[in-house]
Order: sequence, then structure tokens, then C-alpha cells
Amino acid sequence: MLFIKLNEQLGTTYFIVTHELLSIKRTAQKVLMLADKHVLFSGTFDGAMASEIFKVQRFFNVDKYSKN
Repeated sequence: MLFIKLNEQLGTTYFIVTHELLSIKRTAQKVLMLADKHVLFSGTFDGAMASEIFKVQRFFNVDKYSKN
């Protein structure tokens, strides 16, 4: 992806808003999740996947909650 190459070559920072898990996993060095006008989670993708916060679990662990 172009912005990943630019980040590596120029050291630029990008802020991307997405709900697409694959894009987050492939590109994010840091994940920030907002809910109810507050920061709910800040950390890595793996940290989000392992989070104990219910709303974060529900978003990042789609398979676990898709049966309900």
C-alpha cells in the first residue's frame, strides 16, 4: 500500500478511519477505538484482539460474537 511505503521512506504519519478488520491488521501500528465520545481502547491490533473490554471484544472478535 502506498501510504505504508511513504511512512517507511518519509516517516510520515497517517490517520485512517475504518471498520474493516483486515485493513486494520495489515496497516495499523496503533489502534484507537472510540465509543460514546470517549477513547475506549488505545494500543496494538493484537492488544485489541486480547482486550477484556466488552465493546472491544465484540468488535475485534467477530467470530466469537457472531452466533448471538
